[in-house]
Amino acid sequence: MSRGQLLVCLWAGLSVSVVGFLPTSGFSGFSKCSPQQCRPTVKSSLKMSYRENHKSGYGDEAGNLDYIKTLLTHQAVKTFMYYSEEFHDKTTTEWIKKFDDAQQILQQSAGKITWDVYMETLMRCEPEEISIKKIAQASRGGSSGAAKFKPSYFDDPIRSRSKPQPQDATAGYSETDYEVGTRNPIVERKVGKAAEDKPRSARSSFSSYFDSMATPAGNDAKDVDAEAKAPRSAPASYLDAMAPAAGEAEPAPTKKDEGARTGGGGYFDSIDAVHPSHAKERDEDRETLRPNPYITNDAVYEYKVLIDPMSLAKRILTVREQLAGEWREDLKLIDLANQELLRYHYDETVLGEKEAEKGSMLVFESDPFGPSSPYRAESYKLLTEMVTTVAMRRFEMEVEKKNNPKAKQWLKTIKTEAEEKGLEGNDLIKYIFKSAKEGAETAEERAEATYTAERLARVIMSQRAAVAEENLGGLAETKADHSAILTRMLNEQLKKEMSIVDKLEYEYKISVAAE
Repeated sequence: MSRGQLLVCLWAGLSVSVVGFLPTSGFSGFSKCSPQQCRPTVKSSLKMSYRENHKSGYGDEAGNLDYIKTLLTHQAVKTFMYYSEEFHDKTTTEWIKKFDDAQQILQQSAGKITWDVYMETLMRCEPEEISIKKIAQASRGGSSGAAKFKPSYFDDPIRSRSKPQPQDATAGYSETDYEVGTRNPIVERKVGKAAEDKPRSARSSFSSYFDSMATPAGNDAKDVDAEAKAPRSAPASYLDAMAPAAGEAEPAPTKKDEGARTGGGGYFDSIDAVHPSHAKERDEDRETLRPNPYITNDAVYEYKVLIDPMSLAKRILTVREQLAGEWREDLKLIDLANQELLRYHYDETVLGEKEAEKGSMLVFESDPFGPSSPYRAESYKLLTEMVTTVAMRRFEMEVEKKNNPKAKQWLKTIKTEAEEKGLEGNDLIKYIFKSAKEGAETAEERAEATYTAERLARVIMSQRAAVAEENLGGLAETKADHSAILTRMLNEQLKKEMSIVDKLEYEYKISVAAE
């Protein structure tokens, strides 16, 4: 018989003996766990304690229900704060944080504060009007601050013309000067009277620049009509057109040209150049630019926000009721989680950890059948940790009653190691299965340890299912609990508004009705 066949036979024998000996409440097979309804987890920002029951006596049913109701209130307040942040209501969020800090201080001095006392204290708070001041930070020169100055181009009467024309043919400026803002020494030449009779199309604003590039500049005047009749050949390159013709001297730039020319002297350099006459205007515009008259700088806006604690408490109770419905659905997954843990343990024993991981189900990030609260995944994790902790406490109480030293020592070791490694919930159950194989050396010791660990884990998982069932009943009373709180607060409000005589008469009627 091979080693693999021996492991299969050993696993089958253990399975039969365990199923026949151990309690199987809540176990109906090894079906895969249904998809859990999850949301990304976020660290808690509240200080309201919901772990006060993690002490002696935590295994009783009353303490279990008090704990889950306090946990439900904590998550409801946290979810409500998340919704307030989504609607950019930071004033309400900050007010709730201050209220929670005050309750934390009171809890440290006066003892444990239950969830209903927390909500009633919130309802008794008087409405508060908060003044909010904000400074409007607007940059100078407009609301957006994108334009730091206004170019003089739009105020120049020459540049605003649709078809700019030179005022004097001998002034030395071409149409390009008006477009670019610099003088072109290449087209500076003496023109005769025939230039005035030249067709206007030949001196158009766009083509004149490139035509001038193709015509070499010279010092001698030429006949314009003969030049127009002569055939023109395109220059070999842009640089050839820029160079002076043979036998001609390059015209010396004037003082005005030197101030307007850039280092490169090319077309793109002339675009970036600013004519001295316009540079001064631009500097003056930059200094005298007026800010936006509709948005003043450093203006303080003040508005008031009314915080009504009674209204906040009612909205928190509405969120709490919605969370209770989600938790009832999630607690039903505890039984399926127990089955998945057993499936994982058996696959890991026979096939190994890698093969056992392949059989695990993926988890949906949201409920496929309806909307989910923002912290549903975190709430589900807290629920599994809670039911596991209560189950461990109840198992410890049973061990103490039976006075089993071996089981007591094993449980003490497991709890110590789990606290050191931070294991809770389903991870704690997995660790119980794995811890049985660590101290075993022989095959017989390993089989006995596996049997013992599996038996104890099954007892704990059966307790988890029982705790989840109790919490389902407690969550079903959420709406009734809210009605009772609102009724008590309404009676207190009515008593405040009554006179002394009416108050005594009202108390008498209440006492008679109670009898």
